[in-house]
Amino acid sequence: MTEEILHMDVAKVKTPGKSILCPKCKQGDFIVYPKVVKCNHPACNHIIYRKKNEVILSDKQLSSLFEKGTTGIIKGFKNKLGKPFDASLILDGDCNLKFDFSDVNKKSDAKRKKK
Repeated sequence: MTEEILHMDVAKVKTPGKSILCPKCKQGDFIVYPKVVKCNHPACNHIIYRKKNEVILSDKQLSSLFEKGTTGIIKGFKNKLGKPFDASLILDGDCNLKFDFSDVNKKSDAKRKKK
């Protein structure tokens, strides 16, 4: 039974019709799994977790992140105290996810100017 489990094919959800080049090593492809996105290059194996501060990133958000370097504003992140906030995500120089509040701040400034 253990032998069967070790040889099972784990389900992968790859972005339809697209190969996402790993932004870190630029040699492998990112494979989208239900909980992570992982580079398939043996020397890299870079992993990005799909769940960030209680929000699970959609395939569309991941595609935007890897193609444009940023997502749109995502609502519903939670800080350490459990309070919700909105932000975009970007990849830093080491290809790790970071919050970007510049779009949120621009939107807030535009609302204030209208008043």
